[in-house]
Amino acid sequence: MEAARLTVVYDNEAFDPKMESGWGFSCYVEFAGKKVLFDTGDNPLKLSRNLACLGLDPRELDALVFSHEHWDHTGGLGAVLEKNPECPVYIGKNFSAGFKKKILDQGVRFHEVDEAVPLSQNLHLGPEMHRLGPWEIPMVLELPQGLVVITGCAHPGIEGMIKTVKKIFKKEVFLIVGGFHFFASIGIKKKVEAIRRTGVRKAAPCHCTGARAIRIFEELYGSDFIRVGSGLKIDLGRL
Repeated sequence: MEAARLTVVYDNEAFDPKMESGWGFSCYVEFAGKKVLFDTGDNPLKLSRNLACLGLDPRELDALVFSHEHWDHTGGLGAVLEKNPECPVYIGKNFSAGFKKKILDQGVRFHEVDEAVPLSQNLHLGPEMHRLGPWEIPMVLELPQGLVVITGCAHPGIEGMIKTVKKIFKKEVFLIVGGFHFFASIGIKKKVEAIRRTGVRKAAPCHCTGARAIRIFEELYGSDFIRVGSGLKIDLGRL
């Protein structure tokens, strides 16, 4: 049976005490016959140690995806390239020319994502979205229960991203995972309640969501709240 698992490799908090934490996010996705690393945190040494601790080999990756170009999501690139210099890299079409040059200067070819594109059956990237902050792409997994949406920081707004993904895939969102960028927001409870009203069944907030917002997610989602940290494994077949 094919693996269907999300493993949080890097986060502000450690779920497993053997893991290192740091400001940033990285998630190892095993789904639909593919192994994909979504973001790389801020530090290549920490990322490399965490991957090794989890028994995850960068040489086995089918793709490396950057949600957006901020340093706390791209800083661990070297840990992947050192072991897998031919790994296909996916970035948003509207990422800056400076970031694209930085990637090219390391001898990396990249694929640009604009509209939603499939990596495999039921595993997709995009679409690229934008509001006030940087352009960003989510990863979308199609489960029988609904969609899983993974975000780096949700700079375009997590509620808007959920609604866009629902419209494109014509399915409900079952689970959201990642940073939702609420740490400096006001009216957080109303924002979480709005997410609840979109029909999202389960929530796994982390990174830039912020401690206060994460507490509110736990309060409002109860048993459907998933606490995240480096080392967390989510078996998608058991949700």
